[in-house]
Amino acid sequence: MSLLGRFCIKLSLIALLIGSSFSFAASLEEWEKLENSSLSPHEKISHAHSLLKQHTNQQYLAGQVRGYIQLASSYLSLEEMSQSQTYLDSAKDLNQQLNSSHDNLRINSLQAALLAMEGQMKEAMELAIANLALSKTFDDELLQGDTLISYAYIMQLESQFEEAIERLYEAQVIFERLNDKVRIMTTHSYLAIIYSKLKNYRKAIEYYEHASELAEELKDNFSLSIFYYNLGAAFSGLENWPQTIHYFSKARELSVVLEDNVGIALSTAQLGQVMMRNSQYQDALPLLLEANEMLLDSGALYMRMRIKLNIAMCYAKAGEHDVARAYVTEVELMMADAGSEDDRFPYFTLGELYAELGDYQKSSEIYYRHIDYLLEDFETKKKLSLQRLEVVYDVRFEKSRNELLRQENKLKESELARQNQSRLILALTLVLVLVFLGFTFRQTRIQRSQKRRFKALAFKDDLTKIANRRGILDFARNSYNQAQVDDTKLALAIVDLDHFKQVNDTYGHDIGDQVLVYFANMASQCLRRYEMVGRYGGEEWLVVLPKAEVKDIQPLFDRLAKCYKERKPSGLPTELNLGFSMGVVVTQYSDDVTVEMLLKIADEALYKAKENGRGRCEITILP
Repeated sequence: MSLLGRFCIKLSLIALLIGSSFSFAASLEEWEKLENSSLSPHEKISHAHSLLKQHTNQQYLAGQVRGYIQLASSYLSLEEMSQSQTYLDSAKDLNQQLNSSHDNLRINSLQAALLAMEGQMKEAMELAIANLALSKTFDDELLQGDTLISYAYIMQLESQFEEAIERLYEAQVIFERLNDKVRIMTTHSYLAIIYSKLKNYRKAIEYYEHASELAEELKDNFSLSIFYYNLGAAFSGLENWPQTIHYFSKARELSVVLEDNVGIALSTAQLGQVMMRNSQYQDALPLLLEANEMLLDSGALYMRMRIKLNIAMCYAKAGEHDVARAYVTEVELMMADAGSEDDRFPYFTLGELYAELGDYQKSSEIYYRHIDYLLEDFETKKKLSLQRLEVVYDVRFEKSRNELLRQENKLKESELARQNQSRLILALTLVLVLVFLGFTFRQTRIQRSQKRRFKALAFKDDLTKIANRRGILDFARNSYNQAQVDDTKLALAIVDLDHFKQVNDTYGHDIGDQVLVYFANMASQCLRRYEMVGRYGGEEWLVVLPKAEVKDIQPLFDRLAKCYKERKPSGLPTELNLGFSMGVVVTQYSDDVTVEMLLKIADEALYKAKENGRGRCEITILP
């Protein structure tokens, strides 16, 4: 098995074993530490045996179950399936007495991974799907996230990459919300593995680099060595040989520190393969021989096959065909002992080797045999995918049908309830009508009173308590229409307080507001009862003078100006000079002239008054 595949297993086991249930936190604390540690599988096995013995002597069932699960996962990461199954069976038997649903989920997820490694994908997928559904019944986000990772591992083995990526993103959201860096690292690693399989090496490198940063932060050198190895493999896919050699060398150095012979062997073998890809067979051979020697006692069967075939290719390229054939024979015996074929058998390399040795017939037979296997494997996976889709469809169809039945029942219940309510409503209606009639008259009076009050508020300025723009314009229009009826003249005057901005800038807005209130009160007191002043906007005012004559305008301006200066309240600064300018239009009613037109003429007159020195009145007379 490649180190990439080996790491797939390691990651799935991390997801399975990180504790999600803390009901026995105090007693299981040592297992939690071991599961989260950065120890190699061999070191974990040693610690697990010691801790398991202690819990067995104490007759602590929960600790024993967790110990068997830990041993099963560690042996599985070393690809020793029989040992792993033995410990997993022990965990199952013991958990029947304990009846821990959380541990049962861990055991089933581990069993799914074991079935997948043994090529029993149908059974593995069924178990993974069941585990995912079961995890959603637990109110435990960590457990749900771990099960999503385990499910994604099975899906990517089945080449259901899109499904795997989607579930990994769900798990990542959970772990980021919980700030669980170990699990985030695991998720990023899984995503990198999938993108490597999809040949999207740049995306894979991005996720491996994120995972490496977390591994360094967590001081997890065992995972870091594997990330370096996989970064080397990803850069190899891009044929970036300097970076490839750099990361394989770093993986080898870290494996030496960890005394991880498998990691050393694999990194060394990969360095040899890089030499082979660059036709440096003499340089590759010593590296491959060293890797082969280190794996002699390892259970890593598929890794050893590939390394031996690479050694054979180096000898074949050097013309030593007899030595090459000896390695080929050894690999074929290993393949025969392995039993049933699977996609880990190095058929393609074997076919290339026979072609290099000149045995083209044997090479063709191997290629054809491998093609037949791939076609059969494709058909099997296609059937499994179709079966899975059928199951999903059946589940969704049944769910939709049940939902439809529930809706129909609700409609029937609603109809019955509606009929009962109709009778009750009819009786209540008679009572309510009488009550309503009693309140109607009272509410009508209240509403009229409120309407009058709201209308008054709508036409009144909040600050000065005189008419606002809407109110004064409404009065101006009514006065203009009345001038037509009475055949009298109307004067509209726009007043602007001189240098009002300086008042605000010098004394502040509170003094400015007092000036506005003062002008409004003063103007209101100086006008006749049928005349009105209103706030036109800011420091501008509109004065409406019905029945006005031209001769009355200037005296009115003088009177207002005098009052404005002489009646200044004591609360205003003594040095404050008050004055205003006024533009007036005097006219009789005309169908062709609107109030808006008159206001524009008055505004132009005001502008002229300001231009001519302010503090004055300009009058425009329309025929």
